[in-house]
Parts: sequence; structure tokens; C-alpha cells
Amino acid sequence: MEMPDLQGIMDILTRVGRWVDIVAKVVNPLMAFMLPILFFIGDLLRDVILWVNTFIPVGNYTWFIVVTSVVGVVAIVLTFLFPGEKPEDD
Repeated sequence: MEMPDLQGIMDILTRVGRWVDIVAKVVNPLMAFMLPILFFIGDLLRDVILWVNTFIPVGNYTWFIVVTSVVGVVAIVLTFLFPGEKPEDD
């Protein structure tokens, strides 16, 4: 049985961790305003899903899955496009 490429997995996790760190540094000063912003984004997302559902009526839950999947794919693509600095070997 072949062992998985652990170094590749660790590199990917490191890149994702760097993006999380960058987002945290940007979001940290805005933490007092974060809850209303999240409610606003959620409300806006719900309105968009309901609006799209009027043209293509497949159900709100399906559109929620589509939107969250697209957001996830965009996050993964950004991670690979902007990998950041290569970690130093200790």
C-alpha cells in the first residue's frame, strides 16, 4: 500500500493557514462590527438566493449549496494563486 504524499498535504495546509492568518489580521480590528456585518452578508445572500430561485425554481436549499460551493472553490483557487512564502526548513 502506497503512503500518501504528506509533504504536499502539509504544504497545502500551510498555505491555507497563511490565508487564514491574513484574513484574521484584517478582520481583527473590525471585530466589534463583525456580527452586524455577518448578519448583513447573510441577509444579502438570502435575498440573492430567493431572487435567483424565482427564475430557476430548484429550491432555496439547492442554491445555498451552490453558493457555498462556489465560495469554497474560490477560496481554494486563491490559495493556489497566491501561495505566500515558502516555509523555512527547521
